[in-house]
Amino acid sequence: MSKFVKLFEPGKMGKIEIKNRIVFAPCGNHYSSIYGFINDRLLAYYGERAKGGAGLIVIEDSYCRKSGKSGRILVNDDKYIPGLQELVDTIHKWGGENHSTNGDAPGQHR
Repeated sequence: MSKFVKLFEPGKMGKIEIKNRIVFAPCGNHYSSIYGFINDRLLAYYGERAKGGAGLIVIEDSYCRKSGKSGRILVNDDKYIPGLQELVDTIHKWGGENHSTNGDAPGQHR
């Protein structure tokens, strides 16, 4: 175990302090609502990862388009902000930090 001692030490990414070096990579779970809103299932999913000790959680792709496939997080309108804030608050509640990715790629707008 002494080989991995640094894994449990605090780290820093730019100005962000991270409680350890455990990173939960983005995994598309498609738990958001069919309209792209953050819901209780998605909050519970990421909350458990933060509660389990991940220092940094990279949230699955979010999309800027006006519609998307069911279960994808949408961020194209201010109406999504309260749910996104709740997601951030859920992760921070357990001492985790978060990062988001955007899934809209050139040539894939249909």
